[in-house]
Amino acid sequence: MERWKSKSIGFMIGYLNRAAHKYFTSRFSQYGLNIGNIFILKRLYMKDGLKQHEICDNLHLDKAGVARNMNKLIESGFIRKDVDPADKRANRIHLTSKAKDFKLEFDTIFRSWSDKLTEGFDPVEQEEVKKNLLRMIANLGEQ
Repeated sequence: MERWKSKSIGFMIGYLNRAAHKYFTSRFSQYGLNIGNIFILKRLYMKDGLKQHEICDNLHLDKAGVARNMNKLIESGFIRKDVDPADKRANRIHLTSKAKDFKLEFDTIFRSWSDKLTEGFDPVEQEEVKKNLLRMIANLGEQ
Protein backbone atom coordinates (compact mmCIF):
# COMPACT_ATOMS: atom_id res chain seq x y z
CA MET A 1 0.00 0.00 0.00
CA GLU A 2 2.93 2.32 0.54
CA ARG A 3 3.47 2.78 -3.21
CA TRP A 4 -0.05 4.16 -3.61
CA LYS A 5 0.27 6.97 -1.07
CA SER A 6 2.04 9.26 -3.52
CA LYS A 7 -0.41 8.61 -6.36
CA SER A 8 -3.11 11.09 -7.30
CA ILE A 9 -6.80 10.36 -6.86
CA GLY A 10 -7.19 10.42 -10.65
CA PHE A 11 -4.46 7.80 -11.04
CA MET A 12 -6.09 5.54 -8.45
CA ILE A 13 -9.53 5.89 -10.08
CA GLY A 14 -7.92 5.04 -13.43
CA TYR A 15 -6.34 1.95 -11.87
CA LEU A 16 -9.71 0.86 -10.44
CA ASN A 17 -11.31 1.39 -13.86
CA ARG A 18 -8.73 -0.84 -15.55
CA ALA A 19 -9.09 -3.45 -12.79
CA ALA A 20 -12.89 -3.40 -13.23
CA HIS A 21 -12.51 -3.82 -16.99
CA LYS A 22 -10.25 -6.84 -16.45
CA TYR A 23 -12.57 -8.34 -13.81
CA PHE A 24 -15.75 -7.96 -15.86
CA THR A 25 -14.07 -9.18 -19.03
CA SER A 26 -12.95 -12.36 -17.28
CA ARG A 27 -16.28 -12.98 -15.57
CA PHE A 28 -18.54 -12.26 -18.57
CA SER A 29 -16.44 -13.78 -21.36
CA GLN A 30 -17.76 -17.25 -20.53
CA TYR A 31 -21.19 -15.96 -21.61
CA GLY A 32 -19.82 -14.52 -24.85
CA LEU A 33 -20.13 -10.94 -23.60
CA ASN A 34 -17.55 -8.17 -23.86
CA ILE A 35 -17.25 -4.99 -21.84
CA GLY A 36 -19.34 -2.95 -24.30
CA ASN A 37 -22.13 -5.53 -24.28
CA ILE A 38 -22.18 -5.56 -20.49
CA PHE A 39 -22.91 -1.89 -20.05
CA ILE A 40 -25.60 -1.85 -22.73
CA LEU A 41 -27.29 -4.78 -20.96
CA LYS A 42 -26.92 -3.02 -17.60
CA ARG A 43 -28.64 0.06 -19.00
CA LEU A 44 -31.45 -2.03 -20.49
CA TYR A 45 -31.90 -3.87 -17.19
CA MET A 46 -32.48 -0.46 -15.64
CA LYS A 47 -34.95 0.57 -18.37
CA ASP A 48 -35.99 -1.80 -21.12
CA GLY A 49 -37.23 -0.45 -24.44
CA LEU A 50 -34.83 2.45 -24.95
CA LYS A 51 -33.99 3.89 -28.35
CA GLN A 52 -30.41 3.42 -29.56
CA HIS A 53 -29.61 7.14 -29.23
CA GLU A 54 -30.83 7.07 -25.62
CA ILE A 55 -28.39 4.26 -24.85
CA CYS A 56 -25.58 6.26 -26.51
CA ASP A 57 -26.47 9.39 -24.54
CA ASN A 58 -26.87 7.55 -21.21
CA LEU A 59 -23.56 5.70 -21.54
CA HIS A 60 -21.65 8.54 -23.23
CA LEU A 61 -20.68 6.20 -26.09
CA ASP A 62 -20.50 6.78 -29.83
CA LYS A 63 -23.25 5.50 -32.12
CA ALA A 64 -20.97 3.20 -34.14
CA GLY A 65 -19.63 1.44 -31.04
CA VAL A 66 -23.09 0.98 -29.59
CA ALA A 67 -24.37 -0.34 -32.94
CA ARG A 68 -21.55 -2.93 -33.09
CA ASN A 69 -22.22 -4.06 -29.54
CA MET A 70 -25.97 -4.19 -30.09
CA ASN A 71 -25.49 -6.34 -33.20
CA LYS A 72 -23.45 -8.78 -31.12
CA LEU A 73 -26.14 -8.82 -28.43
CA ILE A 74 -28.80 -9.48 -31.10
CA GLU A 75 -26.72 -12.33 -32.58
CA SER A 76 -26.22 -13.75 -29.08
CA GLY A 77 -29.96 -13.60 -28.39
CA PHE A 78 -29.83 -11.10 -25.51
CA ILE A 79 -31.71 -8.22 -27.17
CA ARG A 80 -34.03 -7.51 -30.08
CA LYS A 81 -34.96 -4.39 -32.03
CA ASP A 82 -38.60 -3.50 -32.49
CA VAL A 83 -39.94 -0.63 -34.59
CA ASP A 84 -41.15 2.18 -32.34
CA PRO A 85 -44.93 2.40 -32.88
CA ALA A 86 -44.82 6.16 -32.25
CA ASP A 87 -41.96 6.77 -34.72
CA LYS A 88 -41.57 4.20 -37.50
CA ARG A 89 -38.06 5.55 -38.27
CA ALA A 90 -36.77 4.55 -34.81
CA ASN A 91 -36.23 1.23 -33.08
CA ARG A 92 -36.77 0.33 -29.46
CA ILE A 93 -34.25 -2.07 -27.93
CA HIS A 94 -35.75 -4.79 -25.76
CA LEU A 95 -34.34 -7.54 -23.60
CA THR A 96 -35.15 -11.08 -24.68
CA SER A 97 -36.19 -13.88 -22.35
CA LYS A 98 -32.56 -15.08 -22.48
CA ALA A 99 -31.40 -11.72 -21.07
CA LYS A 100 -34.15 -11.69 -18.46
CA ASP A 101 -33.18 -15.20 -17.35
CA PHE A 102 -29.54 -14.06 -17.14
CA LYS A 103 -30.25 -11.05 -14.89
CA LEU A 104 -29.68 -12.85 -11.58
CA GLU A 105 -26.22 -14.02 -12.68
CA PHE A 106 -25.50 -10.58 -14.15
CA ASP A 107 -26.39 -8.86 -10.87
CA THR A 108 -24.37 -11.41 -8.88
CA ILE A 109 -21.24 -10.62 -10.90
CA PHE A 110 -21.66 -6.87 -10.40
CA ARG A 111 -22.38 -7.34 -6.69
CA SER A 112 -19.26 -9.49 -6.31
CA TRP A 113 -17.15 -6.64 -7.75
CA SER A 114 -18.65 -4.16 -5.28
CA ASP A 115 -18.15 -6.62 -2.43
CA LYS A 116 -14.51 -7.08 -3.45
CA LEU A 117 -13.95 -3.30 -3.50
CA THR A 118 -15.57 -2.69 -0.12
CA GLU A 119 -14.24 -5.72 1.74
CA GLY A 120 -13.43 -4.65 5.29
CA PHE A 121 -15.47 -1.43 5.04
CA ASP A 122 -18.27 -0.97 7.52
CA PRO A 123 -21.58 0.46 6.24
CA VAL A 124 -20.69 4.00 7.36
CA GLU A 125 -17.38 3.86 5.47
CA GLN A 126 -19.16 2.55 2.37
CA GLU A 127 -21.64 5.43 2.46
CA GLU A 128 -18.76 7.91 2.91
CA VAL A 129 -17.01 6.52 -0.20
CA LYS A 130 -20.25 6.76 -2.19
CA LYS A 131 -20.83 10.31 -0.97
CA ASN A 132 -17.33 11.37 -2.04
CA LEU A 133 -17.60 9.65 -5.42
CA LEU A 134 -20.91 11.42 -6.03
CA ARG A 135 -19.22 14.74 -5.23
CA MET A 136 -16.54 13.93 -7.81
CA ILE A 137 -19.20 13.12 -10.40
CA ALA A 138 -20.99 16.37 -9.58
CA ASN A 139 -17.68 18.23 -10.04
CA LEU A 140 -17.69 17.00 -13.62
CA GLY A 141 -21.18 18.38 -14.14
CA GLU A 142 -22.67 14.91 -14.52
CA GLN A 143 -26.19 14.12 -13.40
